[in-house]
Amino acid sequence: MKKKVKTILTQQLSEIGFSILEKTSINGRNVFYKELTDGTILTFGIINSNLYNNCATGAFYRAISYTWAFYNPYFLPSENYQRIEKLINSKLIPKKNWWDISTIEGIYELINAIKLSEIKFIRETERTISKISENYLDYRIYIQVLRDILHQIKGQEEKEFNFKDDIDFIVKIVSNIVKEKKDIRNNKHGIKLLSFDAYNCCHFSSINNFKLIDKIGNIDNG
Repeated sequence: MKKKVKTILTQQLSEIGFSILEKTSINGRNVFYKELTDGTILTFGIINSNLYNNCATGAFYRAISYTWAFYNPYFLPSENYQRIEKLINSKLIPKKNWWDISTIEGIYELINAIKLSEIKFIRETERTISKISENYLDYRIYIQVLRDILHQIKGQEEKEFNFKDDIDFIVKIVSNIVKEKKDIRNNKHGIKLLSFDAYNCCHFSSINNFKLIDKIGNIDNG
């Protein structure tokens, strides 16, 4: 994505509470985030077309942490990952699959679509916490692992100094925990995913999100 487009998107999305997420496990993807009042994390990722030059769309993702878009319908509720073209009310703006971002007009059309579709997406996913609490065992296990990582980072910080800025330190903690737990994410990609997720939690989450991670992580999965 061109720097000019990224700058305009960042500025416009900041007006509705989004900030850019600098560390993600998906290389080259522009992802924005904000924490909602229930402690869940709303992320929005830009998706560039591989077929059409200078065309893009995007997708919202609502979860307990910053894993855009770590999703399949068995892992999280199907409505928790949606592209904006599926959310748009055609009575308000024309429905498109892709937006031309080579012009200022096209960029602002995309931004308008994002702003309008966000409202519907949040409404459709308002039962995220209760649905995860009742189902989606694999996702709860992921959150349990993330909880343990965050607790260990916090414990180390209390003993010594601010380790949360040291991604190599976080990677080491993640590697040890997934190995100890024999977790399915004990591999290069899984360790990267958890490390960036933990890093983002440490830097951007409020106490509400940390409490939510503990709440989901403490559910008895037996």
